Amino acid sequence: MIDQVKVLVQECDICQRCKNEQVAYPGLLQPLPVPDRVWEHISMDFIEGLPKSEGKDTILVVVDRYSKYAHFIALSHPFTASQVARIFLDNIYKLHGLPKSIVTDRDKVFLSNFWKGLFKLLQVQLLYSSAYHPQTDGQTERLNRCLENYLRCMTGHKPNDWNKWLSLAEFWYNSNYHSSLKMAPFKVLYGYEPPQLSFELIAQSSVDVVDQYYRERQIMAKALKENLAKAQNRMKMYADKKRTEREFEVGDWVFLKLQPYRQTSIAVRRSLKLASKFYGPYQVIQKIGPVAYKLALPSTAKIHPVFHISQLKKKMGKHVVPATDPPICSPGGQPLVEPVAILDRRMVKKGNIASTQILVQWANLLPEEATWEDYQFIRFHVVAYCQQVWWFEVSGSVKFPFPPDIYTLTFRVRLGKFYKRLGRRVCNFEHTHGWDLGPVRYELFTSDGQHAVSEYSLDDSDQDDANANLKRGDWIEYKVGEFIVSKSDPATEVRFSMKQIDCTHSKGGLCVDSVSIAPSDLKAGRRKGVSKYQ
Repeated sequence: MIDQVKVLVQECDICQRCKNEQVAYPGLLQPLPVPDRVWEHISMDFIEGLPKSEGKDTILVVVDRYSKYAHFIALSHPFTASQVARIFLDNIYKLHGLPKSIVTDRDKVFLSNFWKGLFKLLQVQLLYSSAYHPQTDGQTERLNRCLENYLRCMTGHKPNDWNKWLSLAEFWYNSNYHSSLKMAPFKVLYGYEPPQLSFELIAQSSVDVVDQYYRERQIMAKALKENLAKAQNRMKMYADKKRTEREFEVGDWVFLKLQPYRQTSIAVRRSLKLASKFYGPYQVIQKIGPVAYKLALPSTAKIHPVFHISQLKKKMGKHVVPATDPPICSPGGQPLVEPVAILDRRMVKKGNIASTQILVQWANLLPEEATWEDYQFIRFHVVAYCQQVWWFEVSGSVKFPFPPDIYTLTFRVRLGKFYKRLGRRVCNFEHTHGWDLGPVRYELFTSDGQHAVSEYSLDDSDQDDANANLKRGDWIEYKVGEFIVSKSDPATEVRFSMKQIDCTHSKGGLCVDSVSIAPSDLKAGRRKGVSKYQ
């Protein structure tokens, strides 16, 4: 009877999904192979979320896996794969040449088609961490913590000055003793300690001294590789003491552990504390290395199908319960969600402003797990200011599974630029000119062939009178047009633009704040510009 109860508890589907595993960390440590030469095998990562310092808010960390030598490069958001590639060329390639492999996490930059295509052309192997397992690039993650600690100590009183210390931080790290190397990364790369040896001594030496220097380098390289291997073995020994060995066969059914769905844009949401710990079960279709497996995920699952063994646990009992879809994720492993229906609408008060929210039903969630969202699905929180231009164009696109409805796309713009004077908010119209001489053209296109065009004069006294005497300095929403979504699958791609390609006169003093897409009935009664024609 006792054995039957134990088996029943082990095979309980709800228990397997919701209870924590009371076992040591699954999967023995699998260190990456020790490289043979400097800067042949490297790793890269971003440190993000830093305060603005001289216009920069991100650090690109590039580490040589052999010498542990690192470069720290300041960036500013937003940046693209092509921009990061250029930075790599200017800061890494010019000093060390092309590596044979690059280890990274699953950041969208490293997963972009441009990044993959470029390094495929250059015959550089790209190695990615498995989903939800950043320990694959543990070397760079550990270095990130060291760098953050250094900057925290040096700039704790003035966090916005971190970029001034970044060069010193790089030299500090590279010239410090490394426990795995038994020497500093600087010495590994250059063969000498920075304060003691200078190139002038070598230049004045005889050939015999050069030969001796070369032999010392060879001896040091051999000792270095032995020290790295010993450090990895020591790390593996200590790590494996706290881990359990686990293995699956092709065809096994396993549960998948994922991060819970998080939605920070709303005030009311379902409890993350009570969310399921595991999804599935899913079938193992391929073993990739000693501790990674490929799963047969549903076709609707937008997540990389290879997982570290620590994210998996074996399904006990017969497979009779249909598998649940994992949350939709971005290529970088960030959980996403897909709306399937709008259930209700309501007005809420935020400060002194009334705001509209919609009750959204999400895919793969129960009806009672629907959440209230602000009416604006898409909003770009960046203000572009045009001070002196002859012609301009603002364009973009978005692909989103809009629930079936009629939607309105609007641009939010303003003439004049706000700034603070003696603690007061003042609007400056010094550079506002030229917008009354010609209209601005707005357009939208959808992936299913819908098209809308509007033109507005941004600086027109007649327009001001028609809009309750709106003057310069007020934000005005200009309606581009409407489009219809009949079904949310496949996702609808919307392309939009705002332009005035006219070089007969100069223009200036225009702020472009955002582009918004919302159900048309929620736009009723909102202030907008007067269309010349639609």
